[in-house]
Amino acid sequence: MRFLLIRFSSLGDIVLQTSFASWLKSKYPQCHISFLTLKGNEALIQGHPHIDELLVYKKGRGASDISNLYRFCREELKSKNFNLIVDLHGTTRSFLTRCFLPEVQSLAMDKRRFERSLLVKAKIDLLKGESSLHDRNLRDLAWAFNKSYDEDELLSFLSKSFPNNLSLTTSSVSGKFQKEKAVVIAPGASFKEKRWPVERFYDVALNILENTSFKCVVVGGPEDDFCSIFDQLQTQFPGRCENLQGKLSLSKSMEVVAKASLLIGNDSLMSHVAESCSTPSYSIFGPTSESFGFAPRLKDSHAFSVDIWCRPCSTTGSKTCFRKKPYCMLKTTSKIVSDKAISYLNNLEASDV
Repeated sequence: MRFLLIRFSSLGDIVLQTSFASWLKSKYPQCHISFLTLKGNEALIQGHPHIDELLVYKKGRGASDISNLYRFCREELKSKNFNLIVDLHGTTRSFLTRCFLPEVQSLAMDKRRFERSLLVKAKIDLLKGESSLHDRNLRDLAWAFNKSYDEDELLSFLSKSFPNNLSLTTSSVSGKFQKEKAVVIAPGASFKEKRWPVERFYDVALNILENTSFKCVVVGGPEDDFCSIFDQLQTQFPGRCENLQGKLSLSKSMEVVAKASLLIGNDSLMSHVAESCSTPSYSIFGPTSESFGFAPRLKDSHAFSVDIWCRPCSTTGSKTCFRKKPYCMLKTTSKIVSDKAISYLNNLEASDV
């Protein structure tokens, strides 16, 4: 059996969707799994232990993108003789990809568009209580393979070589690491509106450094120049605070997260990477909602959010706040987060003694 899985973007969603590849491989050990994504996202897939082939498409704009996608499908994909396409994205581009390969049967995920829209516009939450996207799509699509989805069974399969990792990303993080006494601080996010104030991340890091023996490591992309605030802590706590923003590749940043004891960040890529590498994640939610499926799922992970009437205001967190202040973010204080983190880290250290 040859499967083509499609997930073009975004980075965090790609990480979440790799769990479906692991499930397929657990049910069909001899199958061949190809994963199609956009150029630039390769680091999230390369070396994944259950994905046999990475396929990359370079997107364009307008009509040229459609014609380029058609040529890509007919010239690059058709000859691979896939038995089934699983569309894990549900966008126009992924729909066209299926249309341009009409000879291959296809299956598309349910994005819960109606339920998500209802939650944003009417604040009626029909998604409350549903599992995270790590599990949700597996449960939705398992029927098509006449194979039941059993999370314990999947975890048992993964534990044979990759303990406790539901979905894995690169070869650099696919092995079992000895966790280090380090907390990763990840203040970045795809949209400014989803970012908890960097000053509060600073306060959390300071409290951890003053009240535990753990070190703090800051990660972020080249564009996250607001992370320069952590240079003060790097000077104040030499050897215990390291600001690596803009200094590491994506795969190297993922490796840092995989080795850490805890990650503190926003509803963003690094929080999903942490979950996939068995690193507990403390995720701060603001304009989005945990019900969309992006809440952390590990036993020691935690989602911080407040229940106010205007939340969520969008499905992606890209909408500019119409209020004087983004109360959905500001009502989660640095004390709330740091107190829980310090308690967890001190208990973790005590259990290792």
